Amino acid sequence: MIDLQSRIIIKENIYASKGDNNFIILDMNSETYFSLDTTAAIYWDHFSENYTVEQVIDVVLKHFDVTKPQAHKDIDEFIQSLSNAGLVRVDPYVRT
Repeated sequence: MIDLQSRIIIKENIYASKGDNNFIILDMNSETYFSLDTTAAIYWDHFSENYTVEQVIDVVLKHFDVTKPQAHKDIDEFIQSLSNAGLVRVDPYVRT
Protein backbone atom coordinates (compact mmCIF):
# COMPACT_ATOMS: atom_id res chain seq x y z
CA MET A 1 0.00 0.00 0.00
CA ILE A 2 1.02 3.57 -0.60
CA ASP A 3 2.55 5.23 2.45
CA LEU A 4 0.09 7.53 4.21
CA GLN A 5 2.55 10.43 4.10
CA SER A 6 3.03 10.22 0.33
CA ARG A 7 1.68 12.93 -1.91
CA ILE A 8 0.09 12.36 -5.29
CA ILE A 9 1.44 14.52 -8.08
CA ILE A 10 -0.80 15.21 -11.06
CA LYS A 11 1.25 15.00 -14.24
CA GLU A 12 1.52 17.80 -16.81
CA ASN A 13 -1.18 18.25 -19.44
CA ILE A 14 -3.84 16.71 -17.20
CA TYR A 15 -6.90 18.88 -16.70
CA ALA A 16 -9.97 18.48 -14.52
CA SER A 17 -13.39 19.99 -14.96
CA LYS A 18 -16.34 19.96 -12.57
CA GLY A 19 -19.85 19.97 -13.90
CA ASP A 20 -23.12 20.05 -11.99
CA ASN A 21 -23.31 16.28 -11.68
CA ASN A 22 -19.96 15.07 -12.91
CA PHE A 23 -16.20 15.44 -12.69
CA ILE A 24 -14.07 14.87 -15.78
CA ILE A 25 -10.31 14.44 -16.13
CA LEU A 26 -8.77 15.05 -19.53
CA ASP A 27 -5.35 13.74 -20.52
CA MET A 28 -4.24 16.10 -23.28
CA ASN A 29 -1.33 13.81 -24.19
CA SER A 30 -3.51 10.84 -25.11
CA GLU A 31 -6.70 12.85 -25.72
CA THR A 32 -8.49 10.53 -23.30
CA TYR A 33 -11.01 11.57 -20.70
CA PHE A 34 -12.10 9.94 -17.47
CA SER A 35 -15.28 10.46 -15.47
CA LEU A 36 -15.04 10.35 -11.67
CA ASP A 37 -17.66 9.52 -9.07
CA THR A 38 -18.16 11.69 -5.98
CA THR A 39 -15.54 9.97 -3.82
CA ALA A 40 -12.93 9.95 -6.56
CA ALA A 41 -13.61 13.65 -7.20
CA ILE A 42 -12.87 14.36 -3.53
CA TYR A 43 -9.59 12.45 -3.83
CA TRP A 44 -8.64 14.37 -6.98
CA ASP A 45 -9.49 17.78 -5.52
CA HIS A 46 -7.26 17.16 -2.54
CA PHE A 47 -4.42 15.65 -4.57
CA SER A 48 -4.39 18.90 -6.54
CA GLU A 49 -4.08 20.82 -3.26
CA ASN A 50 -0.97 18.81 -2.28
CA TYR A 51 -2.58 16.87 0.57
CA THR A 52 -0.90 13.72 1.82
CA VAL A 53 -2.72 10.42 1.30
CA GLU A 54 -3.55 10.40 5.02
CA GLN A 55 -5.01 13.91 4.87
CA VAL A 56 -7.22 12.89 1.95
CA ILE A 57 -8.37 9.81 3.87
CA ASP A 58 -9.25 12.03 6.84
CA VAL A 59 -11.43 14.18 4.57
CA VAL A 60 -13.18 11.08 3.22
CA LEU A 61 -13.81 9.82 6.77
CA LYS A 62 -15.64 13.08 7.54
CA HIS A 63 -17.94 12.69 4.52
CA PHE A 64 -18.58 8.94 4.34
CA ASP A 65 -19.35 6.09 6.71
CA VAL A 66 -16.20 4.05 6.09
CA THR A 67 -13.36 2.73 8.26
CA LYS A 68 -9.85 4.12 7.91
CA PRO A 69 -8.43 0.76 6.68
CA GLN A 70 -11.15 0.53 4.02
CA ALA A 71 -10.62 4.14 2.97
CA HIS A 72 -6.87 3.47 2.69
CA LYS A 73 -7.52 0.39 0.55
CA ASP A 74 -9.96 2.29 -1.68
CA ILE A 75 -7.67 5.28 -2.20
CA ASP A 76 -4.72 2.97 -2.83
CA GLU A 77 -6.65 1.21 -5.62
CA PHE A 78 -7.72 4.55 -7.08
CA ILE A 79 -4.16 5.89 -7.06
CA GLN A 80 -2.92 2.71 -8.75
CA SER A 81 -5.52 3.07 -11.50
CA LEU A 82 -4.57 6.73 -12.03
CA SER A 83 -0.90 5.82 -12.10
CA ASN A 84 -1.51 2.98 -14.57
CA ALA A 85 -3.38 5.45 -16.80
CA GLY A 86 -0.38 7.84 -16.66
CA LEU A 87 -2.29 10.61 -14.89
CA VAL A 88 -0.35 10.82 -11.62
CA ARG A 89 2.84 9.79 -9.91
CA VAL A 90 3.40 9.02 -6.26
CA ASP A 91 5.82 11.29 -4.42
CA PRO A 92 6.86 8.90 -1.66
CA TYR A 93 7.39 10.01 1.88
CA VAL A 94 11.05 9.70 2.77
CA ARG A 95 11.76 8.94 6.40
CA THR A 96 14.91 10.50 7.77
